Amino acid sequence: MSSTQEIVKCSFNPDDMGQLLYKEIYHKWIKVQELIAKDPILQNNVGDYGQSRDKLYEIYCKKAYKLHKLLNYSDEMIPGMVNSQFPETVVTVLHQTMFIPTIKYLGTEKQIEKWLPPSLNYEIVGCYAQTELGHGSDVQNLETTAVYDKNTEEFILNSPTISSTKWWIGDLGLTATHAVTHAQLFINGKHYGVQTFIVQVRDTHTHLPLKGIEVGDVGPKYGYNTKDNGYLRMNNVRIPREQMLMRYSKVSKAGEFIKAQNEKIGYATMMQVRTSIIFNTYISLAQGLAIGVRYSHFRRQFKDKNGIERPIIDYQTQQDKLIPLVADCYAQGFGCQRIKEILTENLKRINEKNDFSLMGDLHALLCCCKAVYTWNTHFGLDKIRQSLGGHGFLQSSGVCTIQTEFSPSCTYEGENTVLLLQTGRYLLKACNKAQKNQPINENVEYLHNLQSTLSQKATFTRQEQLLCPEIIRKLMRLHAAFYVNKMMLKMMEKAGEFGPKEAWNKHVGVSITEASIAHTYYWTFKTFLDTLIKIQDENIRSVLSNLCCLYGLQRIIDWPIGYFEGRFLTGEQLEIILNAKEYIFTLIKPDLLGLVDAFKFNENALRSDLVDPKPYEKLLQSAKLSSVNNEEYQKKLRSLTRQLREIPKL
Repeated sequence: MSSTQEIVKCSFNPDDMGQLLYKEIYHKWIKVQELIAKDPILQNNVGDYGQSRDKLYEIYCKKAYKLHKLLNYSDEMIPGMVNSQFPETVVTVLHQTMFIPTIKYLGTEKQIEKWLPPSLNYEIVGCYAQTELGHGSDVQNLETTAVYDKNTEEFILNSPTISSTKWWIGDLGLTATHAVTHAQLFINGKHYGVQTFIVQVRDTHTHLPLKGIEVGDVGPKYGYNTKDNGYLRMNNVRIPREQMLMRYSKVSKAGEFIKAQNEKIGYATMMQVRTSIIFNTYISLAQGLAIGVRYSHFRRQFKDKNGIERPIIDYQTQQDKLIPLVADCYAQGFGCQRIKEILTENLKRINEKNDFSLMGDLHALLCCCKAVYTWNTHFGLDKIRQSLGGHGFLQSSGVCTIQTEFSPSCTYEGENTVLLLQTGRYLLKACNKAQKNQPINENVEYLHNLQSTLSQKATFTRQEQLLCPEIIRKLMRLHAAFYVNKMMLKMMEKAGEFGPKEAWNKHVGVSITEASIAHTYYWTFKTFLDTLIKIQDENIRSVLSNLCCLYGLQRIIDWPIGYFEGRFLTGEQLEIILNAKEYIFTLIKPDLLGLVDAFKFNENALRSDLVDPKPYEKLLQSAKLSSVNNEEYQKKLRSLTRQLREIPKL
């Protein structure tokens, strides 16, 4: 049976599932892919594999120019859609995802009026210069300085140490003309913390660095090499007072500093970016699965008793590699939808009512989901690559390039462990509030009546009971409560012995990250279940219910120790869970192709020889097109190999 026939036979309509996954951007998602696939400059070309870094940068500059002409980049969803279409990152993506949003969120109306039009028209290209050689996650200890000179109404920016060099700044190395720059503000010798400035780094006509600016590319990297991550040093660079972004914090002409009502507003851009990263965890994993699942239905190995080779997806071991990741992908997709809703509500409250009440809850949620989802996608993509056998190691398989481009997500815009610690701090505060019967956010409602909660146990005795998501939700709720309580008790013990700061830094870190991960798993499962309840289509609800259950069961199987340490589960119940997981595989397998078809990637976006109707022929064709196989290179090679053979023998 062909893949197309299996999609037609699945129990639901993949187009309807796609609309559930992408909601209001569904039609735009498909249209953007079609536009890119049809354009000779934008469409993916196997000949680009193996090109030098400088050549790839030129290719992607041309793509960026064409995309700017064809698409409306004032739509904040466009950059995320576009980036997933190519095996390398598009030049200027940080201009769209960080520079422009920072101006929108932190600029005054007058500043937005000045800077936004030239940014949208690409008269200037910006970047986001926060990270330094010496400090990344520790933003409060950045070393770049901005000293206000009230006589000239200017800020003087300097990089006073080697470690204050701005570093890893995307779009800065070769492309940007301007940088949103974070620096420690000083007025009359008094320190006012990190503030945000717009600094021009290159001339907009000659593209040469301006006076006092030293700028360049950081060099070759593990991957992500079309992205010109750069460095920046400043020596007495003067900018007008109006180039400090002043929607919230302000400096008057006379040098009076007016503090923002809520200092966390500086995280507004980062919140938008982390939401985009979370969306990309879903998209990248979905791409890898679309390739892995389709190829697993085509690829045949080993004959059955009738002498017919079996598709490798028929083997339980292959199902175990891929089907749980499909559940993860859907869970992360629905998690991202909910996060976008909260982000939108947060920005609305801030803009309309100056209400910052959601900031802390959203920040904690973004931190833990960014960390857990990026790790899961990174390691999931490697599992998919391995599931393809040797072919997965080829760039033309598509999966290894997706993984390489995705891998920086685990460290950029917040190193994952540090982010989990930030969520842990939020959980500790929520736990203390709950103990005092103070109100807490619904995301952490399980912290009320902790001791009563932790006295509960799983009561299921049969496999079929685990096809009910609510039973699994209660189990995962216990798990989250257990790890947060464990963290709190250890923090109290070690703080009493060493003091709070040393306890946090040296003795409780692992417990904090465990609590944050357990919280993330529970929140994600609960969000999946909340989505499920609202679905009207019975066929879609049925298959998603199975995926939801599998997502939860896989979390228990992968991390059972807390369930046993808390005495919530018995060994016999874990055996039932293992059997239930294998049974769910049999329920999901007939719908597997439909589930990945619902991701709605066309063949150009997947850029994989393995999803071609004739993958073996396509692999051979791509090999023949490799630059080392052309006649010109072969002539040069023959000369080199002849010299090698002529080496005198010992």
